[in-house]
Amino acid sequence: MRSNKKPYDPTSMYMTVEEAAKQLRIGRTLAYRLADEYLATDGRSGMPVKRFGRLLRVLRSDLEAWAHVPAEHHSAATPAEAQSGTTQVNSPVSKAHARRSASTVEQPALFSA
Repeated sequence: MRSNKKPYDPTSMYMTVEEAAKQLRIGRTLAYRLADEYLATDGRSGMPVKRFGRLLRVLRSDLEAWAHVPAEHHSAATPAEAQSGTTQVNSPVSKAHARRSASTVEQPALFSA
């Protein structure tokens, strides 16, 4: 049996939603949820995708602009943010992470010496 699946090309202009998820270091399910959100809101929120028939593809430059980082770079801050020490929270992924971080509760010690 032959597979029609082509190997990942890091220079390609388009990538699959799963390849975009790997670049963002998020799960496949969250990536598809963000893609669906983008389509449902006419691009007002979610991960930018293009529909080609039944296929969803992510334009590399759109992903970089949305995530504020180059697609091959995995830092969470832009160069200006890294210099100032602040990170801008614009994408839904960053907002979810910020909410989880902000709601961390101090846990009491299980064992005391």
